[in-house]
Amino acid sequence: RMLTFDDMNFNEPLRIYDKQLNDVRTRPTYVDSFAAFRASIRKGDVTVPKVPPGEPLATQCAHFVECIVTGKQPFTGGREGIAVVRALEAMQRSIRAGGREEQVALSS
Repeated sequence: RMLTFDDMNFNEPLRIYDKQLNDVRTRPTYVDSFAAFRASIRKGDVTVPKVPPGEPLATQCAHFVECIVTGKQPFTGGREGIAVVRALEAMQRSIRAGGREEQVALSS
């Protein structure tokens, strides 16, 4: 799945695309129209979930404080943070290697 977030779009800030980029090894070497280009990027349904209004960082901070005060389990924790860092590290390795595909470790 692919997710986009546009905090300037007040009606539909979050969109979830059912599929992702096509594999570059199976995609045509060129596309002859913008429509063909777009088709190579996204396929499948698009879901637009309702996002409650509010400033995202303030909402995140309020949730953090709530978890500390009540002992509630956070929506995301250390495992998700590690997964994000691993993905960012793989992207950095890819950039340094001129765009070479890099593996992302799923678990330690």
